[in-house]
Amino acid sequence: MRPATRVENLPTGRPVHLAYLRVSSEEQAAGHGPARQRDLNQSWFARAGLAIDGVFEDIGYSAFSGEHLRSGQLGRIVAAIEDGRIGLGSTIAMENLDRLSRQSALEAIELYSRIVRRGVAIVTSADGFRYADNGTAEEKMVSVIMSLIHFTRGHSESSVKSVRVSKAWASKAEKSRDSLTPHGQRCPAWLRLSADRKSYELVPGRKAVIADIFQWTIDGLGRRAITKRLISTGVAPWSQTSAKRQRPVWNDSYISKILTGREVLGEYIPTSGGADLEPIRGYYPAAIDQATHRRAQNAMASRRGSGGRKGAMTNLLQGFCKCATCGQGMTIIDKGARSSGLKLVCRRAILGDCNNALRYDYLRAEAAVIFGLSTASDDLIAKAAKRSDEAHRERADREAELETVTSAIQRLVRRMAEIDDPALTGMLAEYRKSATSLEATIEGLSERIRATDIHSDSDGAPAATIAFYNRLDEIPEDQLPAARQKVNQQLREHISKVSFDEAGHGVIRFREGDGVSEFWQSAWKLRGNRGSFTSRLGPDGIQLRAFQAQVTIKDHPESREVHPEKSR
Repeated sequence: MRPATRVENLPTGRPVHLAYLRVSSEEQAAGHGPARQRDLNQSWFARAGLAIDGVFEDIGYSAFSGEHLRSGQLGRIVAAIEDGRIGLGSTIAMENLDRLSRQSALEAIELYSRIVRRGVAIVTSADGFRYADNGTAEEKMVSVIMSLIHFTRGHSESSVKSVRVSKAWASKAEKSRDSLTPHGQRCPAWLRLSADRKSYELVPGRKAVIADIFQWTIDGLGRRAITKRLISTGVAPWSQTSAKRQRPVWNDSYISKILTGREVLGEYIPTSGGADLEPIRGYYPAAIDQATHRRAQNAMASRRGSGGRKGAMTNLLQGFCKCATCGQGMTIIDKGARSSGLKLVCRRAILGDCNNALRYDYLRAEAAVIFGLSTASDDLIAKAAKRSDEAHRERADREAELETVTSAIQRLVRRMAEIDDPALTGMLAEYRKSATSLEATIEGLSERIRATDIHSDSDGAPAATIAFYNRLDEIPEDQLPAARQKVNQQLREHISKVSFDEAGHGVIRFREGDGVSEFWQSAWKLRGNRGSFTSRLGPDGIQLRAFQAQVTIKDHPESREVHPEKSR
């Protein structure tokens, strides 16, 4: 019978005999380590005259960090021992005790005790020693002492190796920072090491996929929808196969990693001791530009916590409509075809926790926001252009300073190559600190420029948003939710908040400058649920109280009646 490779497939009702092997990395898996461990385990079982009931392998799982316990096969074996599925008289064979653990001696002995105290023996196939909690007192004591010796040695070796590796990576990081030297073949999946091994380059075709992923995000698609689209359109996944993942796949977590990482911008963030070091800009070739990356981040931020009801109409005002009384968001309520239409209501008022109990007509609010953006469009563009010019001038000044500092660093490095003077090292550190500060300032100014330039961008300008909104009636029904989501994302680029007060008064606040537009809106009081099917009137004898049914824009004396033809 073939040995089991899953705990649930092991024989029950009798002791079982398991062979276990572990290596810490995929590179070790390609060497002779796994084959050596398999041969030692099989030889020991053959000498002992026992059949192997299960073979369990943890390839690429660290025993120093305890990863094999959290995510690997050993964790499942220990859980089965504690549950009684692997019981008294069972045996686990492994090359050495460092296959079991390389954590600190106290952590390792605690794991050892969880196994042997339930009657399961651990045999090290390299020397045939049996560690168990039965036998004479002297035998038990020898087992504990021997295990402590092995665990202490294994942890010490891993600690030294960890320090050496950390220093080696720190050295590589500094070398990469100074000369942009590649640190090896490991890099994001859309990149590869060049043939001369002196730089990284984009894999043909993958830059276009990165661009699609970011554009779909800007258009309002979530990670799951993007994953489905990549699969349905037949885009081959990039992730590399390994012992942990036997075939490459597109998944939500990888899409999130691409969208939230800085590698697509060409940045490399080295680590040391588990902590991120200062990013190295320009280390990789950029797959997208800064403006696209920022718009995607804004789109993702606007989607958080606002998934909405499945199958419901996409709310164009989602995420920026607020109650002026309590500051909470407004939500849509829909009483069905027999009602007077969709209403915007304060979420806290629905719970009886806010005095703003007005129900605003959603379609009129939508039209008011679009109209307010239209009338403010020219002013927004003018203010954005002014702020952009100021930021451009300041960035040019800082870039000139950075060029001066960079030249000084280069001269100092050449000088240090000629003479050994500790004072020069301190000067170099100060220059690099200044360069880092200037780079951060320049990046901040560039971000400000990108934020203002979007108001004049052909795809993101207010006029383009309004034009796209006016074409919603022409879009097929199955594409309408995504189109409305795209309008919502574009509106968020220009509008920071639309507040509704207790008097039917709305205020639109724009992101650029301090401009606002105001309007009056049809609104009705929100009736509380008294647990009765009969209608109740208020103290004044009026059930629903209407306000001025028109939209009035501040500084525009001509009041305009807004009659949306239908729900877009």
